[in-house]
Amino acid sequence: MADLLRAEGFSLPGNAKTIEGKQHPDRDAQFRYINEQVKQHQAAGDLGGQH
Repeated sequence: MADLLRAEGFSLPGNAKTIEGKQHPDRDAQFRYINEQVKQHQAAGDLGGQH
């Protein structure tokens, strides 16, 4: 099907990741913050999985 569409002059869209461009500049900082929050809650016993 893709070959047929190309033969007719159509092009297939790329993946969103490939057209999206650069990553958010604060991406690593966001994950570091989340990780730190998890560690603090674990140390306090808040994330034990018990309800």
